Amino acid sequence: MQTADAAPVLVFDLDETILRVNSFPLWVRFLIAGRLPGLGWRRRALLSLHAQRLLLWRKLGRLSHDALRWRLLLAWQSATGHRRERSVARFQARLLREVRANLRPLLAMVAAEQIDAVLATAAGAEYAEGLGRRLGFRYVLASRHDGHAATPANSGSRKRDRVLAFLREHDWSGRKLVLFTLFLIWAGDVLAYFVGRSLGRMPMAPALSPKKTWEGAIANFVASLLVAVFFARWMQVDTVTMLLIAGLANMAGQAGDLIESAYKRGAVVKDSGTILPGHGGVLDRVDSLILAAPVVWVAWSFFAGR
Repeated sequence: MQTADAAPVLVFDLDETILRVNSFPLWVRFLIAGRLPGLGWRRRALLSLHAQRLLLWRKLGRLSHDALRWRLLLAWQSATGHRRERSVARFQARLLREVRANLRPLLAMVAAEQIDAVLATAAGAEYAEGLGRRLGFRYVLASRHDGHAATPANSGSRKRDRVLAFLREHDWSGRKLVLFTLFLIWAGDVLAYFVGRSLGRMPMAPALSPKKTWEGAIANFVASLLVAVFFARWMQVDTVTMLLIAGLANMAGQAGDLIESAYKRGAVVKDSGTILPGHGGVLDRVDSLILAAPVVWVAWSFFAGR
C-alpha cells in the first residue's frame, strides 16, 4: 500500500501469509491439548473438555465463528488467570516455528525499521499483538473483543477500514510536509543571505543582528512562497492553503532567528556553540525551525485538515 506521498507502507497479514498456517486452528488445538504452563491437570482437563464442546457446537452450527472465538477466549482467560502470560509465550513460540523462511529477511528489515510496515490480522490480539512485536512490527492491528460475543473479527472490509484509518491517524502521508518545512526555511535563509549581502541597505534589527536587513527578510519571505507553490503541486494541495502556511511559518522562522540572536547578545557571545565551526553553532542551524515547525503543523491541521 502507498500513502498519499507515495512512500510505501507494507501491510502484512499473519495467517497463511507470514505464517505457513492459519493460527486459529492451532490455537484451538493448543487449548484442547491443555499444554498450558503453570496449570494443574484438573484445570487443563476442564479447559480441554470445554474447548471440545464449543468446537462441537460450532460444527453443529450452534455457534458462529466469532462467538466460538469469544467463548474460547473467555475459557482461556478464566483457566489461566495471572498465568496467562506464560501460556501466551508458549503459543507464540509455537507460531514462530511456522514463519515462512523466505520472509525472514524482509521481517528483519521491518524490525530494523528500514521499511514501514503494519501487521493487520484477524487473529486474536491476545497472542497476535505480542507475536507481531516479536516479529519486529511496531504496529499490529488484530481482533479485539469489547466484551460482546457479536464483536466481528478484524477481517475483510473491517480490516481494510482499520488499516486506512490507522494510516490517516499516524499521518504517514505527512512526510512531504516535513520536507516542505525544511525547504521553506533553507530556501529562505539562502536567498536572504545573497540578497542581503548584495542589496541590503535597511537594517532590520541592528541591536540584535546588525547584518540582517529588511531586503533580506523580504527575500526570505518570497523564497518560502516559491517553495509553497512547488509543494502545492507536488502534494496536490490547494496553492492558496500552502501559501498561507508558508507565510505564517516563514514569519515564525524569522522571529525564531531574531530570538536566538537576542539570547546570544544577552550572553555576550558571537556563536551559540562550537560543534559546527563557521555556522554559529547547532542552535543557529535550527533556530528558525524551532518556531516554524509547530506553526506548520498547527496551520496545516487548521487549513488543510478540515
